[in-house]
Amino acid sequence: MTTENPTPNERYWLCPLYSFNYDGEQIDLPEGLKIIKIPRKFVEYLDRNYPDTLPTILSEAKWVIAIKIEQIDTTGLNPDELFNLGFSEHEVVSSQLFDLVTALRLYQKGRIVAGLLTYAAFNNSEWSVGGSTIWTRVSKILFFEEEPTYKLKQSELQKFITLFQKIRQWRASGIINSAEIALERFHSAYHDNIEDRIIDQMIAFESLYIAADEKGIKKKLSLRTAFLLRNRTDYRNKVISNMKKAYKYRSDIVHDNNPPNRDTLRGVVNYTGDYLRQSIIRFLSLLAQGMSIQQIRSKLEDNILTNSQNITY
Repeated sequence: MTTENPTPNERYWLCPLYSFNYDGEQIDLPEGLKIIKIPRKFVEYLDRNYPDTLPTILSEAKWVIAIKIEQIDTTGLNPDELFNLGFSEHEVVSSQLFDLVTALRLYQKGRIVAGLLTYAAFNNSEWSVGGSTIWTRVSKILFFEEEPTYKLKQSELQKFITLFQKIRQWRASGIINSAEIALERFHSAYHDNIEDRIIDQMIAFESLYIAADEKGIKKKLSLRTAFLLRNRTDYRNKVISNMKKAYKYRSDIVHDNNPPNRDTLRGVVNYTGDYLRQSIIRFLSLLAQGMSIQQIRSKLEDNILTNSQNITY
């Protein structure tokens, strides 16, 4: 399928990707998902139906996620059955979109933002767009300017696809549910101002590394993050220092205790964002190996006490 000539007589959900670039023509993904250049009809649809909210960023959307909708015979279905069928379809599509954007954001940094999920069809060599729209958990127009535009290269595509496939497998097996809070806060940090971003990031870290009744959160969070992500002592010390600083800034912001300025926060968030991506992937990998989150925390504590190497993942 190309942008102007996909397979005829098919239905799709289209979701624009703002500040996303790819050096190829299109991306073919598992489950029939694709990332294609944005159809002209979709741009016209957004411009016509959302003139007050989207015009300043329409130029940022060069690509869309295209999620194919399976054709189902609805002959003879009553209204309740049709409603349930439509609801189920929305759930499947939203899950696919959430996991694809998760994979993109976990794979590398960049201010990728998913927009309004919109129904579309391709018939007689023409796109028709509209009729139903969804704002999903990862769809939000606001995005920050501090990070660079997201750029995916053809040479990296297979590695990215492998990560996306793992996330879909983790979703199907229920493993994603164990890291749901971390993922939700990981995503929300992509849309808020920098003060809220660091708060969301710290909540995500705590949901992974810290049990509800634990004390000494700053120290334990810093040490456990360092011992999961790094082997060498000097690298671990750098992670510990950055995490302690980030947690202090988070507390200063929450308690309005002489909070740092935004220039200071940008330097810290650059590190914590990377640590959070790595932490989520490694926790999910360990969970997939049969460990529980509590077992991962306990193993990290053992490693800290014995100054041993990382957990295998």
